[in-house]
Amino acid sequence: ITSGTLRMSDDERLKQIDSLYEDMVDKLSFLRHFNNQTSVLALQRTKDEKQINFSKKIYGLGN
Repeated sequence: ITSGTLRMSDDERLKQIDSLYEDMVDKLSFLRHFNNQTSVLALQRTKDEKQINFSKKIYGLGN
């Protein structure tokens, strides 16, 4: 770094790009896992709601 300008060698620049790439790959992996888990949760909630409604119907309980 010199008086108001930033300087990196090509090697430093490539290392920084590689580091950013790895960070983004990690974030993408987390996001995919998170999305899968929320999908599973949504399916479980739908299943639970159907089971509750079925039980209410069997026992003659109001919705």
